[in-house]
Amino acid sequence: MSFRLVETDGIEIFVSEKLEKAGAVHAFTTRVGGVSGGDYASLNLRINCEDSHENVGKNYEILARTLGFSIDDVVMSRQVHGKLVRRADAGEGLFRPDRPDADAVISDRPLALFVFVADCVPILLYDRATGAAAAVHAGWRGTALDIVGAAVERMAEEYGTRARDIVAAIGPHICCGCFECGGEVGDAMAEQYGADVARFLVKKGGKVHPDLGLINMYALARAGVSERNIDLCDECTRCTPKLFWSHRLTGDRRGVQGAVILPGRDAK
Repeated sequence: MSFRLVETDGIEIFVSEKLEKAGAVHAFTTRVGGVSGGDYASLNLRINCEDSHENVGKNYEILARTLGFSIDDVVMSRQVHGKLVRRADAGEGLFRPDRPDADAVISDRPLALFVFVADCVPILLYDRATGAAAAVHAGWRGTALDIVGAAVERMAEEYGTRARDIVAAIGPHICCGCFECGGEVGDAMAEQYGADVARFLVKKGGKVHPDLGLINMYALARAGVSERNIDLCDECTRCTPKLFWSHRLTGDRRGVQGAVILPGRDAK
């Protein structure tokens, strides 16, 4: 793992050294350093919850100031645990009432592409040749649908991206030990990836524990991304409640972490 925890402007974010070296401005946020309180303390980026728009807006302003983007350039989607990848050509701001359904967003414009998680896997992709980028939300359903492979394919269609030019970072997510599922999850993974996926599925007491990080790393490699260009974070959202919100730990009364990337910066 070549991630590091950075404290800046009062917040704590994880940065992928591989993405940083490629010139991608990005962050995987934690819950540390914002203005929200209670169950949403403190850097909550979840808009549709009991936290106030004022608090959430201030949290985004802190992150925007830290990374150097405008609130007007924020792009986010209504995440539905599917395979839809959408292209963004303009910013949408924070409180748009009709977010498009999608679990990945791509662009080559100077925008701020966001996905949100509270156990699911956030994945950021950056094309070193063109500056195009993607933000991907991969829960177990999205992983079984190969959402990250779909994002790589869509970047190739829209921007001429070659998989060999992609640098990928798989951010903090629930670990294999904490993610207990029924057998249908393992079956869905095997249907998508074949017998090879068995090594990423730990079976205990009739339950399956998928390693979502490693499965998505496998999916990226299958899509043609070099493993040496893939960063995998081993921080678990459920194991570390001081840093992260976890749906498995607290249910739905919680904030969310965000993963954000700014396309079109210093492509190398």
